[in-house]
Amino acid sequence: MKGLEQIPTEEQLSRVYHQLQSLKVAATSEEIALWTQWARFDPRLAEQLVQHFSLYWREISPVMLNDSVLKQPWPAIVGVLLDQASVFGGLPTVELKLFRSWSACVMSGVDPALNEQFFMGLRSFAGKAMLDDAQGAIKSYRRWGFLGREYLANKAVQKLSKQPRTLVPASVRRAKLDELIRLCPRFTARDYRESLGGGVSLRQAELDLRAHPRLRAVGKTRARVYLRKRGRETC
Repeated sequence: MKGLEQIPTEEQLSRVYHQLQSLKVAATSEEIALWTQWARFDPRLAEQLVQHFSLYWREISPVMLNDSVLKQPWPAIVGVLLDQASVFGGLPTVELKLFRSWSACVMSGVDPALNEQFFMGLRSFAGKAMLDDAQGAIKSYRRWGFLGREYLANKAVQKLSKQPRTLVPASVRRAKLDELIRLCPRFTARDYRESLGGGVSLRQAELDLRAHPRLRAVGKTRARVYLRKRGRETC
């Protein structure tokens, strides 16, 4: 697998943080393309780039950015960032269709990666976190051939009450729910959502819980809990 000639240093990353936070216009296509590669080593930089795309995408030529991205070793990384910008960027609904068309132009000719860890150097090799990434990868990563669960938005955006969309695939949700039922005899919709990192909407969580054959609901609305119908209690 080809990669960067040099991993970014902490000093380089700090300079990019400051530059992104200070900019009042879009960075150049060459800068953005390079920084997206550096973001693979630093979730904070990835979050800032998601925000940068959501703020300044209209000022960035998709043709020029596409040209710069295709010169990088991991061009598919940009697809993840753009997909997350469409979810967490706070774009008005009327702009989303245009943003996605712009994103498609940026990603023209870019192939997905081959089921690689999105972030590098942040997980113990073959450890539990790496396994969780593989089993629980959310759509924006899977679409571009990566394994990852991080939502690349600031914490205010990530609050469960603010999450209107479901990002976790049905197969992953079902596996997590089966695990939760096995471990705990009773839990709430919030418990289920937190087990998925907030990547499922409240409405979808309630539908998942209601449809599971091993659960029964007790109580109404906010006080509702879900009880395991059978099996030995372990917590």
